Amino acid sequence: MELVTCIYSAPIPIGHRIEVRWFQSSGGGVFGNKTEEQPHQPLIKDLDTGIEYMGDWMLKHAGSKRPKRALETEEHLKHELEVVRTVVGTVRRCRVVTVAWSEYDVQTHLDVEPD
Repeated sequence: MELVTCIYSAPIPIGHRIEVRWFQSSGGGVFGNKTEEQPHQPLIKDLDTGIEYMGDWMLKHAGSKRPKRALETEEHLKHELEVVRTVVGTVRRCRVVTVAWSEYDVQTHLDVEPD
């Protein structure tokens, strides 16, 4: 069983097949190339419905989120993203957890049985 934890809401029904892809982003930094990974923000695609779940770091956008306004994002993933790992399988358990710390946050835990 593969445990996938992400820091966004991804309420995928038990029994659905999913594809989970983790990425790294490579770009120029002040002191040379900079590599960034977000291990808790994979791209999750529900293969039964076609719905994709992801964090905003994968998309180009205009900047910071403003209250009561949608964050305008590009349709396609950033071109500098490279897949570092992929898991395809069936969801056996899904828990969407609201975390009350200094502010409210949501995270999802998926138990995935790999194909």
